[in-house]
This record gives sequence, C-alpha cells and structure tokens, in this order.
Amino acid sequence: MYESAEAYRAYESGLFFWTGRIFEDTYGEWTGKRVLSFTNVVYHVTEMFLFLKRYYEKFAEDANVHIGLTLSDTEGRKLVPMFSNDGALYGDYICHDEEITFEGDYPVAHLRPSDTTIARSAIRSRIYELFNWNNAQETMIESRQKLLLERRL
Repeated sequence: MYESAEAYRAYESGLFFWTGRIFEDTYGEWTGKRVLSFTNVVYHVTEMFLFLKRYYEKFAEDANVHIGLTLSDTEGRKLVPMFSNDGALYGDYICHDEEITFEGDYPVAHLRPSDTTIARSAIRSRIYELFNWNNAQETMIESRQKLLLERRL
C-alpha cells in the first residue's frame, strides 16, 4: 500500500511551499532500498514546474519568481528503472550528496512557454548529474514528459 505524506502552504506574498515523501520509500518492494526511479524524477519535477507555471500566471503574470527545489536524503540512493516500460539502466548511478538543490529566477512570462524545458534542465544538470548519470538522453526525458502531459501513463 502506498502511504502518501504531502503538505503545502500558499501565502499572500506569493510564497508557495510543498513537501512530500519519496514514493519509492513507501511503496511495496522498493521500501527501505534507498532507490529513486529515474522516471519518477521526470514526472515529479515536470509536475512541479507545470504547477508553478499555472499557479503564478493566475495572480502574478508580470512577476519574477524565485524557484528552489530540494531533494533531501539522497546520499547512497541509486537511480533505478521502476516501471516495465522504463527499459534498462546500465551502471550504478548512486548519489553521494545528502541533498540536491536547484534554484533559478524566472519571469512568469518565460516560465509559461518554457516550464518543461526548465524542468529538463533541472533533471539533467542537477539531479541526474549528482547521481553521476551524465549521458541521459534529452529525448528520453522529453518522451516521458509527453506521456505525463498527455495523461498516457
């Protein structure tokens, strides 16, 4: 059984804060194995940027936003294929940092057309890089984003 633990807060100032547990830590055979699905990384980061784009364009369309993402408890985690259509992942891609952060300042007008591109950059240049997976294909990430956005999971 999947045990979800998520919380968020939104403030009048524009600050939005979300926290949650890693799916792999609470789901079936993966529980306690210190793994992270490389596909779930794509899904979650893409969802975050899509949400932020929609959230801020509703009430702050001319604003600049500072986005900070932090993935904690990553030291010793291994990237794995979790779903049957993931294909193989050759090599041991293990993170040696306790947390992974990604930060950037974006005009909402830029976030609107570029949310998936910014998400891919965060995935490749921060998350996968700190797992030492430096040859992840842009097309692989893009195809998984497309499945998510077209609701064909």
